[in-house]
Amino acid sequence: VWHADVPPVLNAPVAEDLAYVIYTSGSTGRPKGVMIEHRNVVSLVSGFQNIADDSHCKTGLTLCPVIFDVSVWEIFINICYGKELHVLRKTAIMSGEDLANIMIEKKIDTAYIPPTMLGETVEFLEKADRPFRLKRLLVGVMPIKQSLLERFKSLVSDIIIINGYGPSETTVCSTFFEFDSTKCFYKDSNVPIGVPVTNSKIYLLDANRQLLPCGLPGEIGISGPLVGRGYLNNSDLTSKKFAEINIDGNKERIYFTGDFGRWLPSGNLEYLGRRDDQIKLRGYRIELGEIETAIIESNLCNDVVVLKTNEELLVAFVIPFNNEYFERNINRFLQDLLPYYMLPQKWVILNELPITTAGKIDKQKLLEMNLEQETNVQYFGPVTKFEQFLVSRIKDQIGVQYVDMCDNIFSLGASSLQIMKLISIIKKEFNISLPINIFFKTRTIRELTEYIEYTYGLAMDNEEGIEGDVYEL
Repeated sequence: VWHADVPPVLNAPVAEDLAYVIYTSGSTGRPKGVMIEHRNVVSLVSGFQNIADDSHCKTGLTLCPVIFDVSVWEIFINICYGKELHVLRKTAIMSGEDLANIMIEKKIDTAYIPPTMLGETVEFLEKADRPFRLKRLLVGVMPIKQSLLERFKSLVSDIIIINGYGPSETTVCSTFFEFDSTKCFYKDSNVPIGVPVTNSKIYLLDANRQLLPCGLPGEIGISGPLVGRGYLNNSDLTSKKFAEINIDGNKERIYFTGDFGRWLPSGNLEYLGRRDDQIKLRGYRIELGEIETAIIESNLCNDVVVLKTNEELLVAFVIPFNNEYFERNINRFLQDLLPYYMLPQKWVILNELPITTAGKIDKQKLLEMNLEQETNVQYFGPVTKFEQFLVSRIKDQIGVQYVDMCDNIFSLGASSLQIMKLISIIKKEFNISLPINIFFKTRTIRELTEYIEYTYGLAMDNEEGIEGDVYEL
């Protein structure tokens, strides 16, 4: 409302004006300029205010680089409501402990903590007997375990923890989930990503862009005031990713995320992974996220990323709790959960996963790693005498240099004729007749040797103790 004695501001911005352009490469590796309008940003900050009251908050923090869209939330959730905002230098944050100390020193009560720092921050705060004033915490970008947020909440009982989800194309966060352990079923499961931000809508759609019912996985489509204008100078991609479709007789402008999710009975959305994470390997369709979940369920490692290389190999990049224990047990654990074609052929042991400036796992850097470096790649070798014998004969017959005990003998290139020769060699050496179908029924070489050892009494560990080879390349 303009008063007569106050002249109107010329060229004042309106809701549909452009607020900013932020570049994202997404899954294509080619940067795209995402155009976000003023109304989009207003919808984001007001939506967060609706779910996380700020009446007791005075001091905010921004630690994300401005090229990362979460910085939009960090800045405007504070300055739009008259809060004090602390802007950190690039070099100010080196670890979760550094971040916790800064938040304690500056009495920060509203902040975002990247998932790569969340665990370290919790561990430090659990040991440090210092007052912590954080009242509103935003997390997200990557899936987060319920157990980790439970530990955080136990440190500050009245803290509001919001798990946010959304691509840059829909203004930082399109859904919010106020963390409550009573709404999560398993401590080791990922926290749901919640419900749409105020006035937004989330649709789960099949390959034909038809609505799916509760419980069925589908592509996440987002409509409403958070959906941006499109891509700068790229009308073709804009029309492909931002499209109008009929929903229940009404036209809706929807951004198709390429992410998969499903509705839970609680009414919250569960994130299931990227469409790009589904690969085709030797004729099989494989969800890489399913392999990663199985590896995490082993409780043998802290984090893992599974990727397919250009050589058509599944490689697992892992941060194990104990290198030796991990190597001895991961194969046997996975054999009970996954078919042989989903078992990683290579394991890369790391101290930490490379992170982009946006706080995400740098998968391109992982793929660019020299997998032939001696300190990185490990093949899990035979342990018992019979395993060593069989591996040696497999190398001779098939003509391969390295044999991993979690390899499938046919994936190594074995033919039926070569299998028959192996049966003949085993009969000559141990006087046992193996049925050929056992090579088809067992998924891995380790499973094959365990069956033979158990069935025919060939458990022949070296009396001096065989530690087993881990072939380092």
